[in-house]
Amino acid sequence: MRQMQMQAMAARQQARLVVLLLLFLSHIPYSAPASSSSDPLDDLVAKARSSARNIASSSSSDPSMMSSSAPSGSVSDGQQDDDKTSSSSSSSAAPPPPKAAETEEEAEQRRKHQAEAEAAERQAAAESKEYAKEKGLVSPTNGTGSYKGMAREFIDGHNAYRAKYGVPPLVWDKTVARQARRWSTAMRKDCQLKHSGTTHYGESVFRSHENWNATAKDAIHWWATEEPIYDKNTGKCTGGRHFKECGHFALMVNRKYQRLGCGRAECYKEGVLITCNYYKGDTTNAPSPSPSYSPSSPPSSSSKKY
Repeated sequence: MRQMQMQAMAARQQARLVVLLLLFLSHIPYSAPASSSSDPLDDLVAKARSSARNIASSSSSDPSMMSSSAPSGSVSDGQQDDDKTSSSSSSSAAPPPPKAAETEEEAEQRRKHQAEAEAAERQAAAESKEYAKEKGLVSPTNGTGSYKGMAREFIDGHNAYRAKYGVPPLVWDKTVARQARRWSTAMRKDCQLKHSGTTHYGESVFRSHENWNATAKDAIHWWATEEPIYDKNTGKCTGGRHFKECGHFALMVNRKYQRLGCGRAECYKEGVLITCNYYKGDTTNAPSPSPSYSPSSPPSSSSKKY
């Protein structure tokens, strides 16, 4: 009896082995490449890896799947690549022709002109010192042209009149002030009362003819003498007068300008030249053409000529 039980148990184990063997053999292809491994398990593992790679490749190449996996508001890798590709293709366009290199002769001429200009500047400055000594003139700014609180004087003086006309206040702009200062400094040798010719800014120029004491307040006061002939309804001069007769005051209270910058320079042979530039909008934007006005030399007064 015991022997029969053992035989039955052995038969069941053999049956299990046969079933397992049949299942294993069902996964082996009928014919395998000559280069394949003799171990069918290796073939099955290789097939599984290859199948996994194919699935991953097809998923990443599907744009719809890629965009749906990207978070809202983000850019998928494929889109970034597209941006780079378009950028590189546009940058591969033919660049503009390079600027012709400066010849040795041109460089020598440039250095010569620069040296002559610097020598003339030094000579003019020396003559100015001699002139000041003879006339007993003393520079309140030690020749720099700027003094403490000058920008505030320009801003406060302008905004006092703008408030009177219900116009928003101006703000001081260093970029605009640099433009004004450069022009005033460039003109201090002879201090002719003329404009820089800029089309980027509105511009007013003031000149005093005695000593070096004229200030921002003096310039604003002089320009404000045009107020009686300024028509706030039209922004023009009254009585059909030429615009240059009230143009300085018109600039001061013009609503379209938001930024102000002024520069002051002391003339080599007495007098002060002040330039104020006006700009509409942010100076990081492209500049817009603005009119500038050239008045005749102001009349004499008991203390100064403006």
